[in-house]
Order: sequence, then structure tokens, then C-alpha cells
Amino acid sequence: MSEQPLLSGRYRVGRLIGHGGMGDVYLGTDTRLGRTVAIKLLRPQLADDPIFQKRFRNETTAAARMISPYIVRTYDAGQDMIATGPNARPQEVPFLVMEYVEGQTLKEKLAKGTIDRAEALKITDQVLRALEYSHRANIIHRDIKPGNIMITSSGDAKVMDFGVARALSESEGTVAQTGSVVGTALYFAPEQARGDRVDGRSDLYSVGVILYEMLVGRVPFKGDSPASIAYQHVNATAPTPSSLNDALGENDDRVILSALAKDPTRRYQTAEDFRADVDRLAQGLPTRGPSYDAASTLILEDSPIDDALDLDPEDDDPSSRFIDRELRKGGIGTIWAIVIGVGVIGVIAVLWLALLQPRIASPEGAQVAVPNLAGATYQTAEQQLKDRGLNPVKVDQTDDSVSPGRVIETDPPAGALALAGSDVQVKVSSGAPMVTIPDVSKLTQDEATKKLTDAGLQIGQITQVINGDIPTGQVIASEPTAQSQVRSGTSVRLQVSSGRVVIPDDLVGKPINDAISQLRDLGLSARPQPVRRCQASSYTVQYSDPKPGTELAANASTEVILYYYMADSSKCAPPPSPSSEAPAPESSAPPAP
Repeated sequence: MSEQPLLSGRYRVGRLIGHGGMGDVYLGTDTRLGRTVAIKLLRPQLADDPIFQKRFRNETTAAARMISPYIVRTYDAGQDMIATGPNARPQEVPFLVMEYVEGQTLKEKLAKGTIDRAEALKITDQVLRALEYSHRANIIHRDIKPGNIMITSSGDAKVMDFGVARALSESEGTVAQTGSVVGTALYFAPEQARGDRVDGRSDLYSVGVILYEMLVGRVPFKGDSPASIAYQHVNATAPTPSSLNDALGENDDRVILSALAKDPTRRYQTAEDFRADVDRLAQGLPTRGPSYDAASTLILEDSPIDDALDLDPEDDDPSSRFIDRELRKGGIGTIWAIVIGVGVIGVIAVLWLALLQPRIASPEGAQVAVPNLAGATYQTAEQQLKDRGLNPVKVDQTDDSVSPGRVIETDPPAGALALAGSDVQVKVSSGAPMVTIPDVSKLTQDEATKKLTDAGLQIGQITQVINGDIPTGQVIASEPTAQSQVRSGTSVRLQVSSGRVVIPDDLVGKPINDAISQLRDLGLSARPQPVRRCQASSYTVQYSDPKPGTELAANASTEVILYYYMADSSKCAPPPSPSSEAPAPESSAPPAP
């Protein structure tokens, strides 16, 4: 890439270090902070898409707030005029500034063959930790694949590109990059392939595909086009992993195939549940499988109705639209036409039950459909249930993904039939659960970040504080303080030692011994230096070298000289004799500081 002006007047773009479906990655320098960064330049045509611009700004801002040892930090994002070749004219290009990670992508690592089982489970554990954190922040990745997972030089996994897939979801330019879509389609969840609403469980499906690939050496479904791959994700059964790798056992099959369930309600419901079973695999313990029941299926089967009513049009995915167009061609299109037709009939039937039936009187013993109340206030839910002849019973429950005072779910679940007059539990969020802030003092900033995020907390402002007692880079204190009870997801501010001290301004005039003690308390060495004078009333500091206000490294080898006056009669001039001219008095002024 030719020499460029600084991006946003701040970032210098260096050599090319990677390629991706959405753009190229360059080594860069943040000239303001003097740190090395990675700069991803996205495709220039995206800059002309106003929907992309808005989504890109919003999503990358949200992603930048995430601080986790398992996530590649997003530092900055924007657009600038860039020449993408030696003779190319500058054009507006969107860019991302990210943490630079020494290592390789998981895609590059997989190109060398299968991965040792223990290492594969460790990588999966760390990817799921990243998703635990992002899902708590209500951020779905939507494009989990080996190319978006960095393996550091120490062997740890870090997930990158949070927010970018969502930002691209309205850009028709995305689907033109067929090679990129094919790569993504290999890891699509079935609901993404169908163009349905996605949630955190879609990310978990993609992790299941990656775990399959790491242990088996191939993805579960392969094809020549996005459409053929997507069709298999929706309809085909993946070969049992142990049938392709004799070293794998029943427990491995159970965990991987649970993650690859076609129906999201039959998968692991949270990254925590998935990770718990992955850790049991690593320890050789029996796995538990997903936590689900028949009721959860009923709840989530309502989502196609929401899609038909266009309750959240922003959840549409361009890659899915591309695949839908492909699937509708030829024989596959006929199959999908039938599926869609049946779906429309189902939507009409359920809408009739949910919207029309409540208006009909509910005689004793009649059955009534429980409405979908998720996200409503309790007052609204209470009124709707009473209108249907049902008896609402409020149950408070902690939940960090649903706003306090809003309904999480009902029991019986939405869509179920309940006897008129029977109780329906309405589970209302009381907010995130309470957690205890761990003591992170004397830990490094990275260690403290990991300990706090593992406890379900977020990292707030980090302030560098001069402190001679705490080594550079270690945490001095947190706010709120250790052992405080706070809500999960609370931001914790950290004070981190800069390892430097300032010579106090109040040294001058202090008794010399007090000044020496004060400097030693700051981690500095002090040396008293007398300035001899004819007369001196007390041993107090007159000046220092270096002078007060100077900033120094906090270590005992850094010496501060303290000058004080000492009485010395030899400095006194003898009185003049009557018979001789009095000599000029000797100056008693100390040397200039």
C-alpha cells in the first residue's frame, strides 16, 4: 500500500498482515499513544451505503466497550480518504482500529491439519468465554468462524470483529462477495440460512461447527455454493464425529451434536452451559447436555410470527437473503416454497388463536392460549392475562439480559393452552444478579481485568496514578471497592500504578531527617548535603536537586540531594583590627540550586 496520510490524523498504516472477506488488515501505529495496532480497511463501496454507515457506527461503538482477555479490543472506527493502490485515486474507506495480537488465526492453524483434543477444548472454552461476555452485553457476533478467532503466540484464543457482521447486515454489497459468503456459510446456523431471527444460540451453533472441524479435520457440511451448504445445515444430519476420528468418544459426540441441533431450543441455551460441558470433556467427566424442555420449544416457536409482523426488521441478514434467493431456484426453490406456504398457514392459525380467541368469552373449563408477554411490563401482562380469564401470579427473578420490571417468560409458556381461571406465573426481571467485587489490588492490569470479567463485571475507566509503593502496571485500588455487592455487569473503575513519583513541594523548610523519611516512603533515596555558613539556626532543607515537582522513577537508586545550612565558625570573618583595613566579608550565600 502506498504512503498515506494519517487516518483520522492519528493512525499510520503499515504493511499488509492479513486478508479477509470484508477487507484487508494492516499493521499500524497509533501516533498519539505510541502503540502498535491492527487496522482493518473495509471495502470502499460500503462508504456509500448510509444504512451501513449508521449501523457500523452504532455496532462498533458497542463493541469498543467490551474489555475481555478473550476478545480482541476494538479501539476506534471511522471513515477516511485512502488510496488503496500505487496509482489509485483516494476514496472514502471505512476502517477499524483494533488491538494488535501476535499470532495466527485459527483458520491458518486449521490449514495445517487437525488440532490436539486438549488444545481444541481449550480454544473452545476461551471462545465461549468471549461469547459469555458479549451475550451478557446483548451483543451477538453473527459471524463466528476460524478467520475471526486469533490464536496468540502463547496459545490463547481471542475473538475479533464483534459488531461488523451486524453492521453489514443491511448492505446488499456484502452478498456480491460470493467467496466470503461461502466461507461464512460453512459456519451458519440453520436459522441464519433460512433468514430467520438469530440470537446467542446461533453463535453457539457456529462454535459447535468449529469444534467439529478442530477435532475431525473437516467441517460437517461442504458444498460448491452457499445455497448447497445452507441446505445441508437446514436439512442434513452431520456425520458423528467419532465415526471420522477414532480417538473421540460418546461424550465428544454428545456435546458437539447438541451444539449442532437444528432447533435452537434443543441446543445449549447459553455459552455458560456449553462451556461447562466442554470443561467436563477436558476433565474426563460425564457431560450433562443442554438444559431444555418441551415448553421452551413452544416459547421460541413464536419467533416466526414476530418476523412476519416485522417486529425487528434490523435482524435480517444479507447473507441469508442471498442464500434464500439461491435456494428458491430449481428443485430446492420448490421445497422452500412449500415450507414457506406451510409457515404462512401456521402464522395465520397462531395469530387467530392469540388475537381472536381472547375476545371470546371463556366459560369454566375452557382452554385459553397463553399470550406472549416477554418484554412487557408486569402491569400490561397482568391485564392481558385477566382479559383472557387467567389468574396472573408475579414471580421476581434475577436476569441480566432483561430490563428490571420487564417480563422474562410465563409458566405455562406462551402459546400453551391453560384452563380458564388457572394460575399463570409471570416471571419478572429484578435485574442482574448480585455479585461480589473481587480484590484485585497488587494484580497486573490484565490479571485484574480477567478476574473482574470472570466475575461477571465490566471494566470501566482505568486511571494511571503515581505511586512509589506499587510496581508499575499493578492495580492500586478499585471503585467500587473489593467485597462490595453490585449487580452483574457493573463497570468497575481501576487505579493502576504508573510507577513514578513526584518530589514533594513541601520539602523546603522541613527538618532534614523528616525530609529524608518522606522521600524514602516514596521509594527514593535521599542524601543530605550541608552548606556551611558562619551561622545556622536549624537543620532544615533549603533546596533540593532535582527540585520539587520533578517526576522520577520510583526506585531506591534514584537519589535526591537535600541541601541544608550548617554552622561553621571558620566561615566567619575575623573582626577588623583598628590599625588595618577591614577585609571584604566572605559571601555566605549557598550555591545556586
